[in-house]
Amino acid sequence: MSVSFVDLSKNSTLYKKFGIEAGWRFGMYRTARFGDLDALAHLNHTSYLRYFEDCRLQYLIHHGLTNIQNCSPDHPTPVLLGLEIKYLSPVHHCDELFVTTRCIKIGNTSMTLEYAAWKQGCAAWCTSPFVLMIPSKAIKWEINQNMKESIVKFEPNKVAV
Repeated sequence: MSVSFVDLSKNSTLYKKFGIEAGWRFGMYRTARFGDLDALAHLNHTSYLRYFEDCRLQYLIHHGLTNIQNCSPDHPTPVLLGLEIKYLSPVHHCDELFVTTRCIKIGNTSMTLEYAAWKQGCAAWCTSPFVLMIPSKAIKWEINQNMKESIVKFEPNKVAV
C-alpha cells in the first residue's frame, strides 16, 4: 500500500481504470485490508475516513504545510468542523481503490476539501470543512498566500476563495 501522492494529470490511465470522473487531480492508491472491514465483510465506514485523512494530510503537505509531519502542537494542523459522507457501493477485502482529494473552498484560516474513493466508479464521497489551528496556542493559523496560490493553480476546477 502506497501513501505517496499521484498526479492524475500525469497518469490519465487511472481515470479509466478506477472510473474517476473529470475534475480530480490529487490521489493515492489504497488496498482494502482485512482489518479495514466490518462484520459484513465490506469496508468499514471509519476506514474510509482514515483513507480520506491520509489523502488530506498528503494534499496539505504537497501545498506547503510540511510542518504537519512533525505532529507538534506548535505547528498548524487541520481541525475538522464536520464531515458529510455518502457510501455508494461496497468495497471488499483486497479491492484496490484510488482515493482523491480536491479543494473546493479556501478562506483565510479554513478550507473545504472534497474526497472520493474510486473502484469502478465512486464507492464513497465526502466533504469536510476544517480550520487550521496551532493547538498549543488555541489560535487559528492564517493560510499564507503561497499555499493559496499553489492550491488554486493546482486544481483543475475553480476554487472558491
